Amino acid sequence: MKKTIALLLTMCMIGACLTVGAAVPVEAQFLYVSPDGADTNSGSVSAPLATVSAAVEKANQMDGTVVINLRQGEYSVDQTVEISRNDLVIRSYPGEKATLTGGASIAYSAFQAISQQDAARLVDQKARTKVLAADLASLGITEYGQLYVFDHGFDTNPNAPALFVNDKSMTLSRYPNDGYLLTGKVLQEGDEAFSLYYNDKSWPTVDEITEDMVFKFQCSDSHLKQWGQANDIWVFGYWKHDWAEGRMGASVDPETGIVTSKYPAGFGAFENRRFYFYNLLEEIDQPEEWYLDRETGMLYLYPPADWNPSSTVEFVTFYQPFFDVSNTKNVTIQGIHMTKSVGKGIVGDQVEGLLINDCEISNVSGNGIEITGGSNCKVQNSYLHDLGAKGIAIDGGDRITLTPGNNVVENNEIARFGQIKTTYNPGVIVYGVGNTIRHNEIYDTPHMAVGYSGNDHVIEYNEIYDVCKDTSDSGAIYIGRDWSARGNVIRYNYFHDLEMTEVTTSYEMQAVYLDDMHSSTEVYNNIFYKCDSVALFGGGRNNTFVNNLMLECKKPFVLDSRGTTWAESGEGSQIRNNLLAVPYQSEAWSKYPNLADILEDDPELPKYNVIRNNVLYKTPAMNIADNALRYGTVENNTEITKTTSFADYKNKDFTVLPDSDITKKITDWTEIPVKEIGRKEYTVEDNYREKNSNQVVLAIGTAFAFVNGTKTTVDPQNSEVQPIVQNDRTLVPVRFIAESFGAQVDWEEATQTVTITLDGVVTTLVIGSHEMKVGDKKVTLDVPAQTLHDRTLLPLRAICEEALGKTVFWDDAGLIVISDESLMVDVADWLNRLE
Repeated sequence: MKKTIALLLTMCMIGACLTVGAAVPVEAQFLYVSPDGADTNSGSVSAPLATVSAAVEKANQMDGTVVINLRQGEYSVDQTVEISRNDLVIRSYPGEKATLTGGASIAYSAFQAISQQDAARLVDQKARTKVLAADLASLGITEYGQLYVFDHGFDTNPNAPALFVNDKSMTLSRYPNDGYLLTGKVLQEGDEAFSLYYNDKSWPTVDEITEDMVFKFQCSDSHLKQWGQANDIWVFGYWKHDWAEGRMGASVDPETGIVTSKYPAGFGAFENRRFYFYNLLEEIDQPEEWYLDRETGMLYLYPPADWNPSSTVEFVTFYQPFFDVSNTKNVTIQGIHMTKSVGKGIVGDQVEGLLINDCEISNVSGNGIEITGGSNCKVQNSYLHDLGAKGIAIDGGDRITLTPGNNVVENNEIARFGQIKTTYNPGVIVYGVGNTIRHNEIYDTPHMAVGYSGNDHVIEYNEIYDVCKDTSDSGAIYIGRDWSARGNVIRYNYFHDLEMTEVTTSYEMQAVYLDDMHSSTEVYNNIFYKCDSVALFGGGRNNTFVNNLMLECKKPFVLDSRGTTWAESGEGSQIRNNLLAVPYQSEAWSKYPNLADILEDDPELPKYNVIRNNVLYKTPAMNIADNALRYGTVENNTEITKTTSFADYKNKDFTVLPDSDITKKITDWTEIPVKEIGRKEYTVEDNYREKNSNQVVLAIGTAFAFVNGTKTTVDPQNSEVQPIVQNDRTLVPVRFIAESFGAQVDWEEATQTVTITLDGVVTTLVIGSHEMKVGDKKVTLDVPAQTLHDRTLLPLRAICEEALGKTVFWDDAGLIVISDESLMVDVADWLNRLE
């Protein structure tokens, strides 16, 4: 009869054994933070700290890797957590969720009915009995922030304060509530803010603006006549281009309807352009609108539908990032929710090996994550949403030497970004060299989803939809005006449901937009489904568009020759200056074809483009300029009239079947990995399995165990089989351990011999013997193999280290961890999970 085989861990000071109460040295130390803690505490699991900043300060005094565990709950922050040390992990305690918030609470009871005088100012009569007011000054809130000028590209000022009710952002009162008005007759276009900037390389302040610089236009809307008491009116508009917004204060003459800005627009102001007014008490007329009178400190709110005595109200002026990881290496931020800031989420400059995993960043008015000078950084498995500007911006790699940054943005959900700064604030943008954007789901924004600048970036396996919702002359993926930004790849992406908004200009939106002679991007094996426009290649060179599916798109793929007409590329032009800014004729850059001699090779012509093997279904024919046909390759593009070439077109499985119409027409068609595209579901347990692969975890007194991060039992047939201490010795089942690492275990009753085979190495032991044989090597055991209580016991470390080649950790709390890698063991965490 087979006996249950177990390992003996002998607690002594000699040989391969461990002493009771001593732990094998490990790489990490652990600190704990809790909303119920105190910063005077030690930071242990039983005496946690209260703030992340205090934990970081304590970690700065510790050696080696430090793991800061944040227990469940909400942490109010009023300053950035400055991380200045390497090898630091800050995470939500496994299985719990820690939230950092910059909101200042206002009690429900602070809101009262507004005065008759204030009510009379409201245009909507029904709102007069609905709007409530809170006196912030009487509540001790005296920091009101302010509204700031923002113009396309002008990103230096903080953002305006925000108001949240029940964790939802309220809308600063605006007119109209949805959509736009149109500018009437323009009485004064005003200066171009960009011209003012380029003249002295600094944005002029409002105080420096003279009357002749601003713009004036006529507005005939009747609402203006009721704004006589409004003293802080602001306007938002696309004043010339539908890709260049501007926000600024304005004055309104209620009698004449003349609107006068207090700051110039980026490109001047023009008639028949979209705009709206905001920051008016008079226009609070629907739930979730609010207004703050900065002179009196009165906050006005039309409560949301779920308003009740338990509602939470938060006024936010916190404008700093939650974390700053500048000048660090190997920092991890994991599982933390950061919410409610008018600043940014995580920032860092000169960062190496940063990992942001399984985080949520929401209700932040600036960028979610902003890393400059990054190398080998990764943002993954995170949810970024309801952001005022960019989702993730990473700059890394050296454009002089073309050394890659190797930064990766992977498997994130990014939604509702660019909500305040509406243009050129994509969900993800990478700069520099050699960075990757893959497996992300990106949706719901006024402008672009993905941007890139620089060289050798890869954008792949992303799902992009419902973007460019409020702009035109825009692209879901966009780059422009750079002959030198070469070696970039856009592949295996799924673009769908991209609908053009109604504008008063004649421009379109594209799924992929290579603007103004941009060159050398490969676009292949992508799916374009129900996109307003497929792609626009704006007269560049060395671009490819190959093996793409264009399905039910309204407008065609376009490759034009704008360099020979209106687009400037001569001396002093932006595209030429971009080229001259890099050593494009150096040896490092010689890998790019046709670049070194581009200025002697008719740079205005769209040369060397390849348009091949593309499939069109219910999509207009491609529109390719004659010059592009003459100097490039356009071949083997085909139109189909049926959907039988696809695995399940109705259910959007666009896998091309073998021996289909497509593969018959395009014999060298390459497969698009449809089922690999998009975001993969990710859970905390996934992270445990990733971080704890090739590892077995047990504890004294429990039948539960973890094998490769998955919870199991030592013996499903017998719950009594578990690690125990007997006569100062810890007994652990050998079959469970060895087989968990893939070994084969055999027992021979007649000779009382245990045989363990792993990776071709055979280990044998005989009960009662002090000798173990590992392959041809003989190992002397301080404690012989023996039988106790009908179980065969063996020395743990001799077996694990000699026979299995593993590392063993033991803690006096009874935790045992066996791994084939160096250990980073959180005892309290594992014991909690083994319960």
